[in-house]
Amino acid sequence: HLKMINEECFSNCTNLRSIIFPIDCVLQIIKKKAFYLTNIKKIILPSSVTCIEESAFSHCKDLETFIFPKISKISSINVGTFSESGIISITIPSYIKSLCSRSFSRCYSLQTVIFENDSKLETIGENAFSNTKIETITIPSNVITIEANAFFDCIFMKSIKFEKNTKINKIGNSAFFNNSFE
Repeated sequence: HLKMINEECFSNCTNLRSIIFPIDCVLQIIKKKAFYLTNIKKIILPSSVTCIEESAFSHCKDLETFIFPKISKISSINVGTFSESGIISITIPSYIKSLCSRSFSRCYSLQTVIFENDSKLETIGENAFSNTKIETITIPSNVITIEANAFFDCIFMKSIKFEKNTKINKIGNSAFFNNSFE
């Protein structure tokens, strides 16, 4: 039973368009750049995964859909995990506590980000959503920090809402630079 997909395992396999994990999957770790530059269109992550390393799905231009499991031990979306991918919409599960730097940076098709109810998210990292097509976003109440350039150059962003009882205490330099707020 496969427990780890190693670093750059499928990297640059441009003919790779699909990967299906079996129901009894025991996969725990997806290493750095494991699927970098592939043409995968959709991923349904198995609940057994505990860690997705840096840039695991980066530059997957055809990756439009990524579905997290309902229950997981993953607590963060690592540096550049989905950067420059083709994701259009993403639902961030309530168990995610940190979106690291460049998590979704330069996802030029990303329009919708939904945070599940009771989100435990505390940090939105540097450039996490920079250069995306997000138009509106609601920041969960548990977010304490929005790092520098988090929403930099989101030129389609018209509004941002902070949930009631927000715990935010730091918004970094240029966090919302070059947006179209109304």
